[in-house]
Amino acid sequence: MFKKRFPAILMVLALVFSVFIYPPPILAAVEPRVDGVALTILHTNDVHGAFEKSDAAIGHDVIAGIYDAYKDAAQRPVLLLDAGDAVQGVYFVGQSRGEAAIDIMNAVGYDAMTVGNHEFDYGFPRLRELGAKAAFPFLLKDALSDGADNFAPYVVIERGGERVGVFGVTTPQTAAGSVGGIELADAGKSFGSVAELIDQARAAVAALRLDEKVDVVVCLSHLGVEDIGFGTSYDIRDNVEGIDVIIDGHSHTALADIEQAGGKAPITSTGTAAVAVGVVDFVKGDDGKFTVDAHSIFKADAEAFAPRPEVAAVIANWSETVETAGAEIVASIKEDIPLARSLLRTGESVAGNLVADAMRAASGADVALENGGGVRDTNPSLPAGDLTRKQLITVLPFGNVPQMAAVKGSVLKEALEHGIASYPTPMGGFPQVSGVTFTFNLLAPAGARILEIKVGGEPLDPGKTYTLATNDFTGPLGGDGYGMLREPFASQALPIKETGLATLDEVLIWYLSEHADDVKYETEGRVVAKKIFADLTAEQNAALAPLFDANIINGFEDGSFRPGTMVTRGQLAAMLTRALALPYPNDPAGFPDAAGRWYENAALACGAAGYISNYGDGAFRGGDVITYGELARVIERVTGARPDFGPAESNVSRLDAAKALIGLSPASDSLSQAA
Repeated sequence: MFKKRFPAILMVLALVFSVFIYPPPILAAVEPRVDGVALTILHTNDVHGAFEKSDAAIGHDVIAGIYDAYKDAAQRPVLLLDAGDAVQGVYFVGQSRGEAAIDIMNAVGYDAMTVGNHEFDYGFPRLRELGAKAAFPFLLKDALSDGADNFAPYVVIERGGERVGVFGVTTPQTAAGSVGGIELADAGKSFGSVAELIDQARAAVAALRLDEKVDVVVCLSHLGVEDIGFGTSYDIRDNVEGIDVIIDGHSHTALADIEQAGGKAPITSTGTAAVAVGVVDFVKGDDGKFTVDAHSIFKADAEAFAPRPEVAAVIANWSETVETAGAEIVASIKEDIPLARSLLRTGESVAGNLVADAMRAASGADVALENGGGVRDTNPSLPAGDLTRKQLITVLPFGNVPQMAAVKGSVLKEALEHGIASYPTPMGGFPQVSGVTFTFNLLAPAGARILEIKVGGEPLDPGKTYTLATNDFTGPLGGDGYGMLREPFASQALPIKETGLATLDEVLIWYLSEHADDVKYETEGRVVAKKIFADLTAEQNAALAPLFDANIINGFEDGSFRPGTMVTRGQLAAMLTRALALPYPNDPAGFPDAAGRWYENAALACGAAGYISNYGDGAFRGGDVITYGELARVIERVTGARPDFGPAESNVSRLDAAKALIGLSPASDSLSQAA
């Protein structure tokens, strides 16, 4: 079962009363929420270098204190595990290429971690070095583990009479999404398919249950729960028996947002950046079998725990090391620049444009392309005013090297097609570009979406050679699926103009210093998505575009508009509500037959505005097809003028409904009626 944590105020009261009842005082904060707890696992995931306490992060000195409190006061065995992506993400750990993260985790006393895809960002040799520095095992149960020099697939931890088996799996996306993963993929090492991940997890469970005779099996899964084609923790849960709990990472999902399945292993996760510590209590029943109670300790609750001084000292030492260099002011900007992940991975963004412009200026290339996932969103924005080296390195923490090569126009088109193939699904490889603009049809199939490309304002010539700047991840390594760039960057590499700039963060600092007046604070239409319906004429598509873009009228799943399909009262209410931005009534009443229907809110909004009335029996009848006479009455109520549509008793098509709405939508004031 999954329950919410006690409110912070109750914890504080419990702590006060515990002074008179239990030693030590912290006991009340960790007292079992249910009887019969035999084992507790504390866990983190996707810390991404957020080891210092901040407005959002708990701080790993406090996490160590939580661990201590559970071990010392709960009177039951306790483990601390991590589900990957710890050693990368902010300047604090990036400047040491992950060593700071391992030092801190050693000081906290982690028992094991799985290897996340970003553990590979500094290259596989560096990952092996970090694994050797760790006082706890790095776990990775996939095809990579078959090599003698690689990581253990699982570990058995015996504590307090309980034998706990822990195995790790990581996303196959690593092979195309991290420097070290690409190195290994090129060397013939596989991270597995979804089916192979399931088989490997089954093998790990069998080894732990049958050979190791463990009491509990824990899967440390760096797969996430968002299905983008590389497998998810749901795949492991739904296809592998014998797992007691799956501690998940990769998709930055909070426990409350995970879909649980009755009778299956529960999945738990803590989001990202150490905003919470996960707690998994194993409750032993009279039959000796375990049930799981999972919850999270958020920062408000964590304030009740005393930090461990020794860990605080390690963090402070690393903080002092990086702060001196990081505090130097190296640039300034006039306005905030948003860094939201949703912007960088789904469309043109100000931050992405900035990085691409910097790379094009430094290289002298015709075109620059930066993968959206390479611009990090650790902070919500770059704030207006002076910027420090630390702030800018945090935006580009990977140490990527700018590269340039000569590529054919056909290859550039292929790269851009790949970058928008999954749109509107977020993708780390979404192209943030400079020197090129392109328009694509999101209703077209992947690989054939682009309608127009212009380089330097001129139409792209597939046979012409252009210079392309990118980073060493997407170029020579073909990261994020840009495999088409590997060959030209291997055979036609060119030196960049500013040869003294070794890394992409240095390029950004240089650009903001030397080209401050060229910085753009708004998007410019470099990447434009359109909805082009094959069953509408070009004139109709153009005229109705504002309605499509505003989601006032949408098409069907097959990409068609079906202009001749008749419109229902429910559809008309929805379109009117979107077109006029009608508010939902504060005191909704009426239309009982609309209750629970997809159009309920729209019906109530239109009813409250007086645009659509009910029938004599009070019903809305949202499924009834409307007539031209009914549509004319509705428009008369909205505009005060009654249009003449022709035969009042005839039914209204989707195309004619769209024509009528063009004049009502603020987005289309300048457009005439559709042809």
